[in-house]
Amino acid sequence: DVLGRPELTKDIRFATNSDRIQNRDELRAELLSAFAVVDGEEISTTLLAAGVPCGPVLDTAQVMDAPHTKHRGMAAKLDWYEGAGIPIKFGRTPGEIRSTPPTFNAHAKEILDEHGFNEDEAEALATSGGVVTERQKL
Repeated sequence: DVLGRPELTKDIRFATNSDRIQNRDELRAELLSAFAVVDGEEISTTLLAAGVPCGPVLDTAQVMDAPHTKHRGMAAKLDWYEGAGIPIKFGRTPGEIRSTPPTFNAHAKEILDEHGFNEDEAEALATSGGVVTERQKL
């Protein structure tokens, strides 16, 4: 009912957990079509109120802008880094970010060296695309 698809609760393919497992692909298709037309935050609130553990699937920008992220103080900024902070909060031993994460490809040469690649082999891997040297947008 919460999804606006009350017929799913009566569908014999999904009556028991065993049935839902056996008909997983069909159930997944039904749920995906139902979720595709609702707001993730709104449906999460409704499902949580109904006792269903859930949360919306968010991209990084949405996570960083989410009220929960802000309330928990999860946004971290240090030098060039801006992203998620430390999720676990201890009263007497709070965590902190002391350094930025490595930049893209920062350790490629070091890793190749550790695995016995010489400079020419490492260059050949980079040229052939075996080692990605520049971050690419998907």
